[in-house]
Amino acid sequence: MFRRLLIIILLVHCANSVPAQDAWQWQDPADLGTIDLGNKYLTLTNVTGLVLSEILSKNDTALEYSNRYHFILYGEYHREYIKRSAISDVYLLKGRYGYQFKRWVSVGAELQIYYFKNTEVETTGLGFATCYNWYLFNKDSWKFYFDNGAGALYSLKSFPESGTKFNFNTFYGFSAQIKVNRNKYLKLGVRNIHISNAFLFGDDKNPAFDSIGFLAGIRF
Repeated sequence: MFRRLLIIILLVHCANSVPAQDAWQWQDPADLGTIDLGNKYLTLTNVTGLVLSEILSKNDTALEYSNRYHFILYGEYHREYIKRSAISDVYLLKGRYGYQFKRWVSVGAELQIYYFKNTEVETTGLGFATCYNWYLFNKDSWKFYFDNGAGALYSLKSFPESGTKFNFNTFYGFSAQIKVNRNKYLKLGVRNIHISNAFLFGDDKNPAFDSIGFLAGIRF
């Protein structure tokens, strides 16, 4: 019950908050309405959930020490869904080191390599993010969870075209892991990402990149 309540709170909050930008409106591609993603407190909500998990729940003795740590190597593809003069594609390679904090939540740090491409700019970038997985189901043979996080990145050229080299990145979505052998899981998921500089360099220097994409990789 405690786990499900925390996940519901995070889902509702993520429908109303992405910390990268103050006044961004997402018109969802299914035309179900406009969702305000203007709040800055997504990471704070995750941390609050971790604190409550520690205070209000008992130690999870079923989790073996050796199973608490994991490494995930995976790739993502994203295509911009907001129509602009040059629709961008983004390819990512990510490595995440994670810790199973409780059976229903894990935390991690992620190194990200970006490749941006459209008709106006082609560049690469390097990013870092903190990550949080909130498990709806956490079985030995398969797992399904709400995956979200926030960080920053730097690219060799400004991205988007009229933006800056330094940006923040946020993401959220759902992922599944399917056990393929004793120590490996196949990771698959769908994810929304947002890239912008949070108006640090002025209103006219903050074009945003927003997309829904897919990911696949291996957890060790």
